[in-house]
Amino acid sequence: MANMFEQIFGSKTRVQLITIFLRNPDKGFYVRELSRITGQYINSIRRELENLEHFGLLKTERKLKKKFYLTNDTFFLLPELQNLFLKGRVFLENDLTTALKDVGDIQLLVFTGNFTGVDTQTDLLIAGKDIETHRLRQILENFSLTVAHEIRYTVLSASDYEYRREIADKFLQEIFRNKNIVLVDKFGTW
Repeated sequence: MANMFEQIFGSKTRVQLITIFLRNPDKGFYVRELSRITGQYINSIRRELENLEHFGLLKTERKLKKKFYLTNDTFFLLPELQNLFLKGRVFLENDLTTALKDVGDIQLLVFTGNFTGVDTQTDLLIAGKDIETHRLRQILENFSLTVAHEIRYTVLSASDYEYRREIADKFLQEIFRNKNIVLVDKFGTW
C-alpha cells in the first residue's frame, strides 16, 4: 500500500510528510525534526514541504526564529486526503499483522495507542511463545518508517501475560480499558 501512495503522490518523502501532518493536524513541525522522524535528507524534506505548501496542504508559522509547518485546516481537499490515508492505513495494518505471523506463536495481538488515537504507554501488545524479538524489532522498525512514527511495543511470554491478567495488572487494565483493536486472542479473555 505504501508503494501505491508513493506512485500516486510522487515520492516516499512526500507520503511520509502527508501522513505526519494528517495524523497531527494541530501540531507544527520544523525541518530538522521532520528529517529525524522520517529518516530522510533535509534537502528532500525542504523540497517536499515547499511543494506541499505551494499545493495548499501546509501553511507556515514563525516561532522563536524557527519556521514551523502545519496542516492548513482550510485546505479544500483535506477531508478527502484524510479519508484516503485512513483507508491506506488499514491496508498497512493488515500488512503488519501478516508480517507478524512469522515472529513466533502469537497468542495475543492488540493494537492500541497510535493505532487507535489513544495516548497509552504502548501501541502494540504481543503475548505468546517463542517470539523472535530481533525479527519483531526489524519488522516494526521498517513499519515505523512507512507510517512515519515510532511503534512502541510490549512483548510478554504467555505465562507472564496470564500471571499479569490474574493479578489485575495495571498496565494491562489500561490497555483494555482504553480503545483497542484485538486481532488475536487465543486466551479468550477479552
